[in-house]
Amino acid sequence: VCTPHSASESGTFPLAAAMNRSPSLIALLGPAILACAGCGHTEGPVSDAGIAVDSATDGGRRDGGIIDLDSGLPPEASVPVDGGPGFTCDAGWVPIGGLPKECQVCAWTPDASAPPAIPWRTCPALPATAGLPCEILQSADPGIRTVNPFARSNGSGVVSTSALLNATNSARVVLQEGNAVVGAYDYPSPSASSSSLCTARVSPVSSTMVGTTPVKSGNGVVEEAFVAAPRLDLKDQRVLYRATKEPDAFSLFLSVFEAGPVRATFGQADLLDFEQPSVRYSLYNATSYGGDIGLPRDELPNGALGTATARGLYWVGQKGAPPLLKVDGRRYTDGKIMSIGSDGTDIAWSRGFGLSLGTHEREHGDLWKASFNDPDPFAHATKVLTNDAIFGAEGDLVVGCGYAVFNSRYGSSGNPAAAGIALVRLSDGRRWLFNDTVPAADPGFWQYIGPEALDCTHAYVQVATRVPPANVIEYAIVRFKIADLGPGIAP
Repeated sequence: VCTPHSASESGTFPLAAAMNRSPSLIALLGPAILACAGCGHTEGPVSDAGIAVDSATDGGRRDGGIIDLDSGLPPEASVPVDGGPGFTCDAGWVPIGGLPKECQVCAWTPDASAPPAIPWRTCPALPATAGLPCEILQSADPGIRTVNPFARSNGSGVVSTSALLNATNSARVVLQEGNAVVGAYDYPSPSASSSSLCTARVSPVSSTMVGTTPVKSGNGVVEEAFVAAPRLDLKDQRVLYRATKEPDAFSLFLSVFEAGPVRATFGQADLLDFEQPSVRYSLYNATSYGGDIGLPRDELPNGALGTATARGLYWVGQKGAPPLLKVDGRRYTDGKIMSIGSDGTDIAWSRGFGLSLGTHEREHGDLWKASFNDPDPFAHATKVLTNDAIFGAEGDLVVGCGYAVFNSRYGSSGNPAAAGIALVRLSDGRRWLFNDTVPAADPGFWQYIGPEALDCTHAYVQVATRVPPANVIEYAIVRFKIADLGPGIAP
């Protein structure tokens, strides 16, 4: 029987769901919709769904049962940090006001020593890692675990989020860039006397900001918030958003990018003004396209953000400019765009066609590329690979330094192709495949969840695998050194 992992079982934060193997949607769905990573291969991203729109405030949307409170902080803003007996801020850490009492979080500043970073270690010797130049972000200390891993190329390197136990009365989120700690937050651990639980759904990092998203749940109520600070001034921690929502409603996607903090639903995304959070700039709005599913992901030139969507649309949003629909996948008449991405130099997308092997997989696929600066990259694209049975999976596609990495297959019922990740060199179509074929019950279980980032040295992906000494299935970020992958497969 597959059961959710919960904070009450481990004393730390719950894992995000592996229900759809899509990192962006994992970050969005959060702890309210938990699933076991060891349930075997699962389907791809959730099916298309529209966004309810009405004439209410906040841009005319209700966000699936969310009541927005960020027009002004509630009276609890003056409540001192009180996470329970023994929970106080360490010297050099600052309390964050404006959060629910059970979620009074402390933020690290450079006035205190930096918490230890989680090191990169050689991947365990498993069938899925044999012969690969593989490293995993994982601690050898059995009291320290990585959870809710998060990585993204953003012009200054790859960042990740990890969480660990800090003594017995709090849990600590540590935000890293490479091996350097750039932010950290202490959360109160749940106590037996409390009916409420405070967790971090995800803690994002960009080249300019750090953040965390406290979520209070208990007694049938869920309250979430968004805290962010400039990386150059970590004392300036601000609650940019706070809301209560129905327990079964979707959580907002709350993150930070080089351009600033972002809040999004499946069909809209807005850049928040850090100085005036009630001021928002539209980055992506697919209301006229039926609320097409898409979350901002790509850091683009001049502070722009790219949003790849489930229907093959690619939006470019920038402060002070209307969102630009750059690629419109509806122009394909014989297939569907399955994934799309850009690094501001190249834009690439995969197209699926033929029989449907599952809700989010097609029988065949091809890969296209174009210059990001082309005003109509769809019309001037070059086909990189064609009619290849591994490229029919819908999901994220990450582009960087002349490569693209994306889900190849999900291993759905009736699909003979192995599930995993594909890395393709855009200049000539040479490819490298990373497959996972071991069942969840096997001690050597290793499942590719999805791509996370690319730089000119490594490809970064999220995996689920068994972690000693408890041998439970956890999420982790792994990286592969591109130069050491060998000759690959010729197109």
